[in-house]
Amino acid sequence: MALNEESKNLKKREQKWKEEYMAEHPSVATYFLLMDDLMSLVDYQVHGFPEEFDMLSFKNVQDLESLYNTIYKPMFPEHSYTTLVATMLQSLKQIEVGGRYIDFTAPDFEGNSVTLSEQIKGKVALIDLWASWCGPCRRSAKSMIPVYEKYKSKGFTIVGVAREKTVQTAKAAALQDGYPWLNLVELNDAGNIWFKYCVGNSGGGTFLVDQEGKILAICPTAEEVERILEKMLK
Repeated sequence: MALNEESKNLKKREQKWKEEYMAEHPSVATYFLLMDDLMSLVDYQVHGFPEEFDMLSFKNVQDLESLYNTIYKPMFPEHSYTTLVATMLQSLKQIEVGGRYIDFTAPDFEGNSVTLSEQIKGKVALIDLWASWCGPCRRSAKSMIPVYEKYKSKGFTIVGVAREKTVQTAKAAALQDGYPWLNLVELNDAGNIWFKYCVGNSGGGTFLVDQEGKILAICPTAEEVERILEKMLK
């Protein structure tokens, strides 16, 4: 326990030193370090930090954002990192319970562009990011079918988005599992939707939002969704 505590303290000191170095020696190289720190926070925003990566919690979003706004964004306004960091900061602030969903446009299975906000306006909605190759995602989606059928006429909807390399794999999986709601497809991460929703390193995640777009729950079970709907859609 003493060694673990000493290791944590060393990690804190290391992170403090790194942030001071990034502030005192701004360059593309240190800009990458800043971006990499934020990326590690984004990767575990939704599903949580594994115990062995506890040191990542020592990275402070506010400190990194301050470095970005005061030093790196003014120094590198046209660099690709600048847009990427802005997206990560937005996601870290929004993709949490009490935050607001991030809108996007993606094609349906027939290639028609669909904007999420137009589909869920005025409804309680479950945004389901899934993939044909993600078993847990598909089991979660199938468990929502009875909930959807029960509450779809009361102001509840689901919009699925499949993360795929081809439309055909998404269509086949949706047909096999019997999803009765609208499904879109994200081909080769064209819209960076998974990245924006802080699930870039996973098959997906689900986000329950209210009629105003506020996130009510992240990765809820079907039972949890039904309990929320029972209160909201009486």
